[in-house]
Amino acid sequence: PTRRSSDLFGHARFTMEYAGLSYTAPSEVRYRFRLEGFDKGWTDAGNRRSATYTNLTPGSYVFRVQARNNDGVWNRTGAQLRFRIIPPLYRRWWFVLLCLLLVLAVLAGMYLLRLRRLQGEFDAVLAERSRMAREIHDTLTQDFVGASLQLDLISQHLSRGRFELAQEQVKRTRQLVTEGLEEA
Repeated sequence: PTRRSSDLFGHARFTMEYAGLSYTAPSEVRYRFRLEGFDKGWTDAGNRRSATYTNLTPGSYVFRVQARNNDGVWNRTGAQLRFRIIPPLYRRWWFVLLCLLLVLAVLAGMYLLRLRRLQGEFDAVLAERSRMAREIHDTLTQDFVGASLQLDLISQHLSRGRFELAQEQVKRTRQLVTEGLEEA
């Protein structure tokens, strides 16, 4: 049987338990084991009937165990257990890629929000400038129309020979033009 337990730090510990049968001298049975993919050679376990491994990296493993009887003969086939350790979710390539894409999406979203905010500020400034331009244009147009009407009155006064009224009208026109320039 195979057992797995975890310590406080999240490192996994794997313990494999095994037994060899001998009807003549059970206390003389000796064991050796090997974890292919981890051990370089056989480990002599004596009469101990378990093997423990900690911090195995993700991958495929084959645990092999052989027993020796009281005559000193090792069984040739032994027993084997194939197993695979799957990496935790956060160490898989697709999870790392997904996190990277998520970070890029958040950064792109923040960038687009900033662009939207800047566009809104630009639109507000443009609207204010357009409003001011309309007011200036409307005010100047009014002042020019007023000055034009005043000049028409001056022309009529001059054609009728009313020079004093024409001179008075010129003063009012000058005052209207001066006020228009101050407003502009």
